Amino acid sequence: MDEEWRTIPDYEGYEVSNLGRVRSIDRLDARGRRRKGAMLSQALQKSGHLTVSISGGGSRRTVGTHVVVLEAFVGPRPEGMDACHWNDVPADNRLSNLRWDTRSANVRDSVRNGNHPMANRTHCPKGHPYTDENTYRYPGGNRACNECRRVYREENAERRRAWNREYMRKKRAARSARRIRLKEDA
Repeated sequence: MDEEWRTIPDYEGYEVSNLGRVRSIDRLDARGRRRKGAMLSQALQKSGHLTVSISGGGSRRTVGTHVVVLEAFVGPRPEGMDACHWNDVPADNRLSNLRWDTRSANVRDSVRNGNHPMANRTHCPKGHPYTDENTYRYPGGNRACNECRRVYREENAERRRAWNREYMRKKRAARSARRIRLKEDA
C-alpha cells in the first residue's frame, strides 16, 4: 500500500498518512524562523491507543492518532460516533482499519474479535460451565446459566405465589368496587 499524506484539519503545519504516521511540515514559526518538518513521535496510552501532540492557534493539544487519520481522510466526526478499529488493536491506525461508528458497534466488534471480557467467560459466577445445554440466550444476545436460573426459581417460588395471590386479590377488589359504582350510577 502506498503511503498518502493529507493535512490535518484545523492544524495547517501537520500531515497524517493513511498508515497512521504524523509529521510536521516545513514552516515559519511564530518568530518568523524557518522550521524543518519532522516525523512526530507518538505516545502509547494505557488503553493501547497512540496519541500525538500538535499545536495550532497558540495552543498545544494531544489527540488520538486514529481520530486525526479519520478526520483527514474520511471527514469530521459525525454526531454520536466514535473512531473504531476493525481488528480491536488500538495501536493499528491504518486507514483500512478505521471507521466512524457507534459505541455499541465498537463493543460488538470486541465480542466478534474475542476480546470482550464477558464474552470470554467459560463459567458463570457460581462456577457452572457455559455449555450449550446449560446456557440460556436472551433475545438481546446476553446469556445466563440454566442451573442458576432453576435454583433461583425454586428458592423464590413461594414469594412469587404470594405476590400473585396479593395481586389477584387487589384486582378482584377493584373489579367489585367498579361494579358497585356502576350499580349506584344506574
